[in-house]
Amino acid sequence: MNPRHGVLLTLALCALALIASGASALPELDLGDRILIDGFSDEFERDEFLFQSRPQGGVEESTSDSQWGLFNDVNQMKITWDANFVYVAIDGFIFNNNTMVFFDTVPLADGQNPGLTSLSQVNSWRRAVSFDNGIFPDLFAATWDGNTTPQLWTYTGPNQVAQIPQGSFPTVASFSGDLPRRSMEAAIPWDVFFLGQGVREFDPAYGDTIYRMPDPDFEVRIVSWITAGADGTGGPDSAPDNLSGHQVDGSIPVVLDNYVRLRMDRFDANGDPNPDGVPDFGQPVRTPTRPDMSEEEYRAVVDDFFFLAPPIRGTALEIKDIRLEPRAFAPDLGEDLEFLFTITPEIQDELLREVRRIDFTAEVFDLNGRKVRTLYDEAEFTIASLDGSTFLPVNRFDGRDDEGRILEGGVYLLRLILEPDQDQTQEALVVVR
Repeated sequence: MNPRHGVLLTLALCALALIASGASALPELDLGDRILIDGFSDEFERDEFLFQSRPQGGVEESTSDSQWGLFNDVNQMKITWDANFVYVAIDGFIFNNNTMVFFDTVPLADGQNPGLTSLSQVNSWRRAVSFDNGIFPDLFAATWDGNTTPQLWTYTGPNQVAQIPQGSFPTVASFSGDLPRRSMEAAIPWDVFFLGQGVREFDPAYGDTIYRMPDPDFEVRIVSWITAGADGTGGPDSAPDNLSGHQVDGSIPVVLDNYVRLRMDRFDANGDPNPDGVPDFGQPVRTPTRPDMSEEEYRAVVDDFFFLAPPIRGTALEIKDIRLEPRAFAPDLGEDLEFLFTITPEIQDELLREVRRIDFTAEVFDLNGRKVRTLYDEAEFTIASLDGSTFLPVNRFDGRDDEGRILEGGVYLLRLILEPDQDQTQEALVVVR
């Protein structure tokens, strides 16, 4: 053998050994050979699963927590990316129904968030769902049972979304009744994912043309849910679990107030923990859990990955036991009315108590339906701030209107509203003159 050939062979073998051992620092810039968009997500790797097993037992996302049963349940969400696409999969069942996955990808601009706050009035895919706790979706993918070509829609303005032309990106769904292991998959181009707010350019550190994120510090926020097919309907399940829960009745509005918090840029091209404005290639999407993980290790992972780590037993709150003392009172004599009530059920989970938000409204109306006094206008409280039935800073009504004038004698209605739970009740009171 020619000695020169022997040296070249030796170098080639060494290079192959380095690559096989994982010593190569080159990131994965093209996953097209591994991720096949076919409606079956088996090729995603475990560190690309957004929900994992809990070291203490159980799972972060149950396959049997839907109000409509096993065959209308989000089981798993998966995500990864390369230099061209964000690859997404939603696994589960949507028997005769729909599924949607929402992405909040664009941060606040001049104090205004360019995203959806609800779908109740949107021009397409109108549903009884709103968003809370900091997620305002900029785009969503959606499909229905039996449909093989999911749709992708982007936010264009208040209550307005526009569909990305089908065929301009790879997407397939395979949901079919009660058949298992079915998914909605999509390969979303980076410029669509970030609503065109970014730049594609050659980066010598990567040796390729890559997409530079509009705001590397922004956490992409993701949530999915099951919904019925008709406009104005709610749904039985979301992933991650929401805080206010779901109901069997599909007409009841749903609040999606929990989500995955995904930092897409944590490392540089060499894999060092130095964000460089480019989505991380070849890095774990999240840290897989291990059976031997301590509670402290586990909390360090999930507390930064979710708004509130699942599983969560979402609970809709209600106003109960309203008491007006006294029901009839004379403002002219310096009397006022105290209104007391109880919010049920009692929530024991301390983390949920700290983040579960209530917007409280208290208003007084005359019998003609005219509002005469606003006592609270969507005042924000958390469960932890509640103290029995007397949590309000001021829970008295002095019998005056919003201009400070004593009301005419007669019967009035005190209306109390809890949002986003959509619970409200009212009680009659009497102003004596």
